[in-house]
Amino acid sequence: MLAAIVAGCGGSIEPSAPTPAITETPIAAVAPTPTARRVVISAAGDLVLNALAMSSVRAHGDEAAGYRALLDGYARAVRDDEIVYLNLEMPLVDDVIPLEPGWAPSATRESRAPVLGGTIALAGVLASIGVDVVGVANNHAYDQGYEGLRRTLAALDDARVAHAGTSSEGLERALEPVILERDGARVAWISATVQLNRRARGAGVIHLGRTSPIERIERAIRDARARADVVVVAPHWGRDFAMRADSEQRALARAFVDAGADVVLGTGPHVLHEVARVPSARGEAIVAYSLGNVASGMGRAYRVGHEPPERVHPANVRAEGRDGLVLRVAMTLDDDGAITIERVEGIPLWTENDFLADPDAVPHVRVVPLDEAAREVRAEREPAMRAALGDAIELVSIAR
Repeated sequence: MLAAIVAGCGGSIEPSAPTPAITETPIAAVAPTPTARRVVISAAGDLVLNALAMSSVRAHGDEAAGYRALLDGYARAVRDDEIVYLNLEMPLVDDVIPLEPGWAPSATRESRAPVLGGTIALAGVLASIGVDVVGVANNHAYDQGYEGLRRTLAALDDARVAHAGTSSEGLERALEPVILERDGARVAWISATVQLNRRARGAGVIHLGRTSPIERIERAIRDARARADVVVVAPHWGRDFAMRADSEQRALARAFVDAGADVVLGTGPHVLHEVARVPSARGEAIVAYSLGNVASGMGRAYRVGHEPPERVHPANVRAEGRDGLVLRVAMTLDDDGAITIERVEGIPLWTENDFLADPDAVPHVRVVPLDEAAREVRAEREPAMRAALGDAIELVSIAR
């Protein structure tokens, strides 16, 4: 347009310079942004029902209804979008070996561990609650012998509840990690016990230090590391009612993390211990040294505001045996394998137990969130739980 105007004014136009050629430079491909996946692990401690707790279950007439009533507070603390774990510290049968309450040592007899047993109905209740995987490698695994363990694992299989640390097909199968998938993330579970109350032929229980020395567990963890995005190790260890983890537990936890564990979920002492963030090759790992009891018949003689008598076994009188926790570990996983621990929180639980309140009453044992317990119980137990768990975990209400 400008050229036509100039020509009309009588001027001349110089020939225009040749247009330079355009060189097309290929644009470098932009690497896709890693897609973060989110995994939430929900973990609770020992489900260990003695004769007292089982009498409370049976008082409902229907065993499944009794289990649901006992575990109602726990069931309300877990969510569908979590991978839910607890330690099943009892066989699901009670008709192979006679049940015994156990006893502490005295001048006339040696100590004896209790012999536990529940019923197969519990497997279906755990599935209905949302439990995805249980640890079965613990000191009560053989309380009902090999036959009891075999039937327990079969009941869990029928209910589609995964089980780690044991196999009715021998030790090598028990050492294979259980791998669960959630939202595209693969989570491996390995469980082992430091102690067994009984021995049995035929089955396989990962018994740390005997049939399964630490080197075998480390190999299993490395194998799981190669096959999964997240590795969880669940050891059953420690002394009953020891109030903190000992040097052996801490050394084992360090070995598990060094071998590739991202989360270590300890059970066994029946009381809450520290939850810690520890350095790992992938940045950070979570170690819960003891998750206490999710439900039990322990602490039946405990009374708020009273010091426990020394002459009575701590399982009967210590309030700590009635403390529980639902631990939540939320993490994000990048495509490059990096794990970021987003949040570590816990919902405190409390087991109500009226065994000595009225000897003529129907036994009443049930789990409730701590914020639904009696005011004086909350006032005493919440500070104690916070002190036991440490600063790496945030305690939250069930409503959150």
